[in-house]
Amino acid sequence: GENVTALVIFVAVAVTVSTVVDRSARRSREALRARAEAEALARATGSLVGDHDPLPVVLEQLRSTFSAECAALVTSDPFTVKAAAGGPWPTSLADGVAVPLDTNEPTTLVLTGRGIEADDQRVLRAFADQLSLALQSRRLRSEAVAAAADAQRALAAPRPDLGFLRWKGGASARAPATSIDYAVMERTALA
Repeated sequence: GENVTALVIFVAVAVTVSTVVDRSARRSREALRARAEAEALARATGSLVGDHDPLPVVLEQLRSTFSAECAALVTSDPFTVKAAAGGPWPTSLADGVAVPLDTNEPTTLVLTGRGIEADDQRVLRAFADQLSLALQSRRLRSEAVAAAADAQRALAAPRPDLGFLRWKGGASARAPATSIDYAVMERTALA
């Protein structure tokens, strides 16, 4: 009788200790995972702020964070890889986990080589949002470069001879080509 009671108590204590240790280990793994996710997202955010073109850096960080073979941004009509880190590149959306991005044109993130667990979906979505920002930054930078080039061409273009314009009040001085005072000038033909 005494041995049976001691055995039951011993088993109950062992099960309780085992459960507590298992919960502690699981929470420790979750904390480490959360820390790694936070560090990866912080690095990606730093790339968005500090890099001239953060897209390749963010794709590589995404690929390494999820241990994927390839992280690629693709368009689907026609299927085109716009940017990628790792390889081999996907040839269709079915080649991996596809996450649509919130961009002006239909762009999708495709991760190949590994499935994504349900716990990873939140972090993957955060990376996708950062990639959307990187694409928007790239587009805005391209538009700014084009606008600057247009402005340079406009400034370099020959200006018309505006000698036919005279200052109102009869002064014979020519108005500068960029003056806002054209509105108060009258047009008179020079002979």
